[in-house]
Amino acid sequence: MDRWFTILVLCLVVVLHNAQRLAPVVLLTELCLRFNVAYIGGGNLFSAFLFGTALANIPVGILADRYGSKGLIATGAVLGLLLSAIFALTNNYWIAVAARFGLGAGSSLLFVPTLRYIVFSFPKDQRGLAMGFVQVGTAVGMIFSLTILPFFFKRFDLIGTFLVLPVLSFVVFGSVLFC
Repeated sequence: MDRWFTILVLCLVVVLHNAQRLAPVVLLTELCLRFNVAYIGGGNLFSAFLFGTALANIPVGILADRYGSKGLIATGAVLGLLLSAIFALTNNYWIAVAARFGLGAGSSLLFVPTLRYIVFSFPKDQRGLAMGFVQVGTAVGMIFSLTILPFFFKRFDLIGTFLVLPVLSFVVFGSVLFC
């Protein structure tokens, strides 16, 4: 498969995962009401994602060096799909925190192996451009979270909004399998 098409698909995966990163910030008040927690509890939902990412990056790098990129990326996509659905459907605060932590760790399974894929699949004079495309996915995901998720919330309520992300992830994951 063409490596630039693969980068496009990986960029879409990164968009969806980064939409997950900021989603609790955008809907903080609604999440606090849903889980009956103060704003610090809502902040913990956001921070759990970042904590999972921070703890997983180095071990995922070791795994990527040992086993390659594709399997880890596919695992990260499936993990994102399952954990975002769990987050959307749970009414238990601690399960939501655990799901957010797992989503953060799953983002490491996407980002670190993607960088490795670029290093091994692109000539030196195209690596920066390929990494730039992936970083565009990071920014677009955050923009999506800040602009589109509030629109979804008005149309689909809180659970529906958070279920949109795993549905979109499922579609993108299907694409990852063919790259």
